[in-house]
Amino acid sequence: LAEGVDHTAEEEFEQLERIDALGRNTVIVHGVGMIQQQRKRLIECGGGLIWCPGSNNFLFGRTAEVKALSQVGRLALGSDSRLTGEFDLLQELKVAAACRQLSSQALFRAVTTDSARILRLRKGGMGQIRPGGAADLVLLQGPLQEDPFAMVAGIERSRIELVMRDGKPVVGSRTMASVFHAADLRFNPVIVDGLVKFIDRNISNRLQKSCIREPGLLIDG
Repeated sequence: LAEGVDHTAEEEFEQLERIDALGRNTVIVHGVGMIQQQRKRLIECGGGLIWCPGSNNFLFGRTAEVKALSQVGRLALGSDSRLTGEFDLLQELKVAAACRQLSSQALFRAVTTDSARILRLRKGGMGQIRPGGAADLVLLQGPLQEDPFAMVAGIERSRIELVMRDGKPVVGSRTMASVFHAADLRFNPVIVDGLVKFIDRNISNRLQKSCIREPGLLIDG
């Protein structure tokens, strides 16, 4: 909705409200053409916005105003399509940081707790680390900066130490081989942006069979 900067894009929010389709379960994507009063009404009704600044800047040279939505936890960061957006969500975080609308901690929430709440991913404690939770984790290389949240907007995918889903390793550096062994998972070595990584063998097998190649990823065979 409101993926544009003209009067037509601005009117789309009013149309949504006229047909009584604005409520707590409303999740708007883009919202570039929304004005301040419309963003206020979205907050008041309990809805949320998925922000795609990379795609917005590419198509329109500007993006949505999102600070007020972030302050009440109603903002998630999205990547849109690679045709117009960034390469991946890590690159999208860099673009979002360059917009200088949000603090590094607010950007972190936009890809963890706030996004999980907006998408209603309540099962298993998605978007947070807690006992008995989903154990979907990303481990980054140290050392910590003075502002640890700033690491999130500057990390390269090749420097991610470990990705876990449901408590099981999916992709990790060579130093994480013991984690794969502990989970009794078979893995294959791959090259990610010039660095050796280990990846769950089931995933690497699927990638080998795919007709689409991921830039920067090299798999033997």
